[in-house]
Formats: sequence, C-alpha cells, structure tokens
Amino acid sequence: MKFRRLIYLISVVAAATVIGNLLQADGDSRKYSENYPELVCPNIGGAQTQVSLTTSKKLVRFLPSKNYKFVPAKTNRLLTNSSSVIVDGAGTSSMAWISKSGVWAGGVNCLAPQEQQFFVGATADISSKAKLVVINAGLSASIVDVITFSESASLKKTITIGKNQVGSLKLVTLAPGAKSVALQVIPRTGRVTSYLVDERGRGLQLLGGDIVNSQSGLNKNLWIPGIAHSSKTKSHILRILNPGAAATIITVEVLSSDGRYIPVGLDNRKIQGGKVADI
Repeated sequence: MKFRRLIYLISVVAAATVIGNLLQADGDSRKYSENYPELVCPNIGGAQTQVSLTTSKKLVRFLPSKNYKFVPAKTNRLLTNSSSVIVDGAGTSSMAWISKSGVWAGGVNCLAPQEQQFFVGATADISSKAKLVVINAGLSASIVDVITFSESASLKKTITIGKNQVGSLKLVTLAPGAKSVALQVIPRTGRVTSYLVDERGRGLQLLGGDIVNSQSGLNKNLWIPGIAHSSKTKSHILRILNPGAAATIITVEVLSSDGRYIPVGLDNRKIQGGKVADI
C-alpha cells in the first residue's frame, strides 16, 4: 500500500513538472515574439539590395505586394532589385547592403517600426537627388507627418501610405533650394519605418550617395566617433538640429590623441529654434 502511494506521489510530481515546463516554454515564446517585432529592410528604387540573414530559414515577405504571407528566405544573402523586405527578426538584427553599380554603395541596419525618427543630413539644393523612403509594413493605411527643418525655416507635410506599400518623397519638394536639411518623421497610425538616401548629381550624372542614419529621440549629449583627420583633410562639417521653438546653447569638445579641447567659436554657441546649423 505504501509502495503504491509512493509511486502515485512520484507520478503526480513528474506530471506537474512536465506541465509547468510546457507552460513556461509557451509563455517565454509568446513574450519573446512580442518583444522582437519584424524588421524592415529598404530598397530605394533603381538600386540592388542585399539583405544579410543569420540563417536561410528566416521568414521574409516582400513589399509592395498583395501577398502578406511570410516564406522561408532559403538563403543567407537575399537579393532584390525592386522590393523592400520584411524579416521576422525574432531577436536578431539584419543589415541591408544597397548599391548602384559604379556610383555608390552603403549599408544600413534593418529597423523595426519606429514611433518617430530624426534624420540630420542631406541637402535639397540644385545638386540634390536625395529622397525619403517611407515604408508601411502594416495591414492598414498609415498617416505620417514629415517635418522638414532647414537653415531658414521648418515646414510640415502630411502623407498617407497604403497598407504594405512604400512611399518616396524627394527632398527638393520638401525644402526647395535648402543647403542644410534635417527631417522628423512621425507616424500617426500604422507600422512605419523610414530611410533617408542622400544622393548628389550634376544633370543626369550621379556623383555619389549614402544612407543617412536615423535617431529615434533627442539627446543632450551626443558622441560622434571615428572622424578621420590629417593634413590632407579639406574640412569637416558638423550639422546641428534644434527642433524646439526656443534657442539653445551648445558646446563642442574635440577628443583626439593630442588631448581634449574646445575649438574657438564652439563654446556656448547659440542655435536658433526650429533651425539647422552647419559649422
């Protein structure tokens, strides 16, 4: 009798342990999935995009498209000439390598949909072929506010991007003639990710280009590493955005192998509100 009770007790404990592990695994899987949304890798049009994946089993889908199903990539380096790519990241990052043959090439991190994005870079003067690429990975239309800052003014434009669609805005239409441009992209609805492509040209000839990295928020302290400087360097330009209504005071400190110092004219420099300044 005691032996049967012992076997019964062991069986109950074992069953409870197995059920608990299964429930915990299911809970962790759900939490893991919720914490890591899909990543959006851009295609800018007229260029080739190569998306680096950690495994060929990664699930992807393309847009613009009427098909919303994810399919296995079947490769670690996914090539596309016309479509942006959504990657089921599941906690791992992916990069997109964008190139125009014989003109320029650049890399960018694939991003999850953002609440807002700031881009400080590019130009809208006569040499500009820059454009803002806005990608709606959601299954409903998105309303997006695009605020353009320049050295002279700030303007707001509201656009609508259809579900599973990609929109493109030329910077010359947002701030015609502006030499110094910064953008703030604020989605009102939908799952939106944006990328800024800074291309320069002379007539029909492309001179080069690159991807301008975005920031999701403003900071009081910014670090800019990896600035090369030598006797052959012509010049560097520091572009600063003050999106607020009031003027702000900044100080720029340079850190180098020779020590730390504040260049003349960069201590308590005043930047007007709602403007972009190039130093």
